[in-house]
Amino acid sequence: MKRFSGITQAVRRRTSWLRHDSLRLAAATAVVGAALFGVYNALGGQSAVPVIDEAAVAEHLTETLRQQAEARRLGSIIFASAEKYCEEYKFDNATGYVVDINLVDCEERLTREAVAKKEAAKSAGLKGMLTSFKK
Repeated sequence: MKRFSGITQAVRRRTSWLRHDSLRLAAATAVVGAALFGVYNALGGQSAVPVIDEAAVAEHLTETLRQQAEARRLGSIIFASAEKYCEEYKFDNATGYVVDINLVDCEERLTREAVAKKEAAKSAGLKGMLTSFKK
């Protein structure tokens, strides 16, 4: 019986320490949680939700579509000459009027167009290969 009472007293002493430790842990957790909550509120809380201005988006879209349509309407013709410079006429397909007349370097312009055609041919081959893999 003495042995049992000794074990009981030891368990009670240990339980009181454990009980105090759990209270300390709960208090520390509450303090840290309150500190984090204060920091969160001090820094502004939730971030602001971006507001989408529908009128600005619609205006931007119509401007982009207008520029694309204008780019498709414009064309150019180069009149080659024996001299270094050639005449380039830019015209509006919709109205038929000549918009601009420039003097351009013939050699530079022709090499630029040849390089652009080569690049377009390369990309067309790659695009065809990619579409064959998609099937």
